[in-house]
Amino acid sequence: MKKFFWILACFCWIGVFVWGQENISSTIVLPDVKIVLEGDSSIPLQDQTNLELSGQEIDFGRVDLSELSRLRKSEYYKVELTNERKTPSFSLSSFRLFYGTSENLFSDITVGKRVDKLNYLVSYLRNSRGSLALSNSRLYNTEFKLDDINVDLIFTPSSQWEVQTEVGYYTRELGLYTNRGALSEQVRYFPAKIGVAFIADTYSLFQIGVEGNYLERQHKLLANEYTNQLFYHFSPSFSYEVSWAKDNFLKIDGAYFYVFQDTLFHEGNFGFLDRLNILSSLSLDVGTRLYFSSRDPFFWYPLVMMRYRYTQMLVFTLGLEGERQRFLGERLLEENQYFFVSTVRRDRWSPQIGIQYLPAENFSIKGNAFYHLYQVYANPVYLPERDMFTYEEKTNVSLLAIQGSLDWTLFKGLLWKNTLTYTLAFSQDIYEIESVLFSSFLEWKLQEIGLTATLRSRYYPHVQLANGATLPDAVILDLELSQKLGRDFYLEFAVDNILNQNHFQRPSLPEGGIQVLAGLRILL
Repeated sequence: MKKFFWILACFCWIGVFVWGQENISSTIVLPDVKIVLEGDSSIPLQDQTNLELSGQEIDFGRVDLSELSRLRKSEYYKVELTNERKTPSFSLSSFRLFYGTSENLFSDITVGKRVDKLNYLVSYLRNSRGSLALSNSRLYNTEFKLDDINVDLIFTPSSQWEVQTEVGYYTRELGLYTNRGALSEQVRYFPAKIGVAFIADTYSLFQIGVEGNYLERQHKLLANEYTNQLFYHFSPSFSYEVSWAKDNFLKIDGAYFYVFQDTLFHEGNFGFLDRLNILSSLSLDVGTRLYFSSRDPFFWYPLVMMRYRYTQMLVFTLGLEGERQRFLGERLLEENQYFFVSTVRRDRWSPQIGIQYLPAENFSIKGNAFYHLYQVYANPVYLPERDMFTYEEKTNVSLLAIQGSLDWTLFKGLLWKNTLTYTLAFSQDIYEIESVLFSSFLEWKLQEIGLTATLRSRYYPHVQLANGATLPDAVILDLELSQKLGRDFYLEFAVDNILNQNHFQRPSLPEGGIQVLAGLRILL
């Protein structure tokens, strides 16, 4: 915890110091700010925001290399460019090549364009790394490599119809370092989807779609044998949304899942959400979702959420929502060093309260508190015969989660973002709970000379594992520099884990010590 308070105090001092160096008035003017609440969008395909994509200035595709062992980055690229792809002039060509310590070679290319009725986005990412080093020691069997390909096409034959299709390929292999039974883990993942949207008028939207994926997970054992696990699911879905105003809409949706993991089973869900604009400053969400399964008990949760706009700067939320979370497809990718012996789920109801304070366009504070009541909770357990982990369902689990964020543009070109999460488990023997997570992001863009400097910190607490071990806490500090060399070329340099911390994401997945990378980015 001392490390956490140290890094928090350090970033607060940096932010106040830099802000104090600017010659600004001591009087803070609070203009009338248009409040945009998260989740307030009504018709996704009818977004009226006028965005301009400047090919040379767009800051696209930040990559935290430590995340690549758990995340499929091409999906994040697609989400990151959602708004830009709606503009008539959308065109993007991005290429990056980096090389660094531990023989880390990273490259990716992303190409997208809107041509008449066709809008495409194609991305390919490759990352490979040799054995890590820590404190002048070589950590063998920590090699890592992945390939991530994704193709997304949107075809708009008319103003009322839109067809979207997507297909991808993802493979990841990593060494298991200290594992006593296996040398490496490999994952292959093939997602695909197709959907059709019909916009009857400016108020209503109807969508149908089909998606599916195939996932294969292998572990190479010390005896030169392999374990092989197959997972796949197929899911048609539909949704209908009608909107009369920003705070007055109705949405109905449902999906069917044909799932194979350890067993074959079927599941369907259906839900609706109605947002009522009761007063000019008060809206109310009312809805529910029902789950039917051939294997698991019936589950449902209510959705009641009140939003009260006290002033144009201050908004309160209070309500109750829930979720059934299945470990399917991309959710399985987030886990490594796991051997899934059964299909698990998390069923919860969550009362919550939230606040948003936006006194100016360049400053915002948001906070939420959740009390999660899990009827069923997927809890990690240890498999000593494999020296790995799996999930086992545990009933009647409760967690308290408090989240906060602060975003502040101190002056032109300087952005400071902070997030803090506190989690407390009230139930016994709940593992892999990160009690306090803190991250801070400070970016300074000096447009006059084309230099961007980014300082990023993260605090990871002690984490108790199901095998009785504890991952140590750590403060990770990263520095990134990007120098614009010409119209489309950038020279970039990064030093990760400046403090040379002994950090583990998983028991057999160390992050290594100081990592240095340098490379070139081309953005057309």
